[in-house]
Amino acid sequence: MQDIWCHIYSLLPMRDAARAACVSHAFKRSWRCYPNLAFNMITLGIDIESCGEDGIARNFTNKVDHILKNRPCIATKTLEIVFRYYNAKVCNIDSWFQAAVTPGIEELTIELSSKSGRYYNFPWSLLANESGNSIRYLNLARCAFSPTDELCFKSLSRLELSDVAITGDQLGSILHNSFALQRMQLKFCNKIICLKIPFHLQQLRYLDVFDGGSSLRVIELCLC
Repeated sequence: MQDIWCHIYSLLPMRDAARAACVSHAFKRSWRCYPNLAFNMITLGIDIESCGEDGIARNFTNKVDHILKNRPCIATKTLEIVFRYYNAKVCNIDSWFQAAVTPGIEELTIELSSKSGRYYNFPWSLLANESGNSIRYLNLARCAFSPTDELCFKSLSRLELSDVAITGDQLGSILHNSFALQRMQLKFCNKIICLKIPFHLQQLRYLDVFDGGSSLRVIELCLC
């Protein structure tokens, strides 16, 4: 019976799951094992109008820290971090990834801000293990993703990159072992001059590339 309750609880949106935990001891135990983490202004209940940018960043950081600190080291299925304000004011992003990106994670969405003119450097090495093997959906926006080794995304079926600082070769390190990829969307990834599509991506059915006419020159199908 407990397993059934946990499964039902895991299907709730995070904000509803947190509310249920406040009124039920049974759900409070389940909350500590909740697998779907969505950190954004709405789910964290942050009122943008009532506090300045410093207050927004402080509230966001404190709430995410509190949730992760009181959460056991259990598997995360989905992780979403959406913070479209000044990234430099949120200094704990690396530790959040260390705590929440675990083997078995299936969906990862990171949307940050480029207001400062600097991109947050996503710690790609966290996905160079079992965590990368289980990823099915990867969505990165306004950050830098600079892998130096080939990553194994054998389960990846959907890839979305928007305003990500990544070169064509670095993207190739993602695509090299992404045999299950079905959908890929690239927007404003201005460091990509030549987009090479490996021939082994036999399941790729949808490709959307938009760069505003700034840098991309060639889309090439690699037959080798």
